[in-house]
Amino acid sequence: MAKCNIRYGTSLAPTFAKNLDKIAPKNVENVKLLADSRVKLTDVEAKLRRPSVSAILGAMGEKRGLFLWQKAMIEEMGLAGFRKTMAERLEVGIKIHSHIENLVKLRAAQNFAEKSIFAYIDAEKEQNLRNYMRSALPFIFELGNSAGNVILEGKVRHPVLGYTGRFDAILADSKEILDWKTSPARSTFSTQRLESLSYTNYVRQLSAYTSAFNHDTNFENSNFSVKSAILVSLKENGEEAEIFRIPQNELESAFENFKRDLSEFWREIEATTGTNVDFAYKPEQ
Repeated sequence: MAKCNIRYGTSLAPTFAKNLDKIAPKNVENVKLLADSRVKLTDVEAKLRRPSVSAILGAMGEKRGLFLWQKAMIEEMGLAGFRKTMAERLEVGIKIHSHIENLVKLRAAQNFAEKSIFAYIDAEKEQNLRNYMRSALPFIFELGNSAGNVILEGKVRHPVLGYTGRFDAILADSKEILDWKTSPARSTFSTQRLESLSYTNYVRQLSAYTSAFNHDTNFENSNFSVKSAILVSLKENGEEAEIFRIPQNELESAFENFKRDLSEFWREIEATTGTNVDFAYKPEQ
């Protein structure tokens, strides 16, 4: 079985996905956001190594703006400084997702008391992590009793389209998928909001996870389909998070765009005769 390695993102800071099985999904155009019924993953498909949603979007998305931003950051702080900053951002993202899961669990506790949440936040030594948690608090408190019906961080694999991913949360009571995003003040998402390419990619990512959740038999016991999404933009200064609510029609439109990206992604892989496929953006000389 043919394998391939892909390089994506930009030539300044590329990311790699290795040993993907070179077998494109079929009937992509027929798959929708909502499923008539869930689909069991076949034994053959289950053995295939598939790309993540992040890899697909990182390969196919518009990357010139990202390249220019990276170039400016490297010129400002040097390559080593830039790599250190990006590694720190990644670490912060991982830590804050874990912290917020714990905050939701504290909110869901039968003996819930606000002081338990504030004590948890105050126990964190890093100021930026405390700020991001404080930013999330109004939304977490607003969950109320529904906090006990939140599906926290789950892996998905689309049984038809083959891609993989991991969602942050599913709000069972409102049938919404939720994504927490840390938003440093200098990020394009913070400054450009709905007009940013980040927002476009975030919504496409959520649409892909939504379709995977709705089709995957692993979530059959949930007895509901996700039809809308919430994007929570956490502020590094501790200000209240900005909430973006994404209705079904916007998710459906984003999913159609994601499927076009997915189809083009596989066309380029199949058109490459070698093992290595380079999607990384590099400006023309």
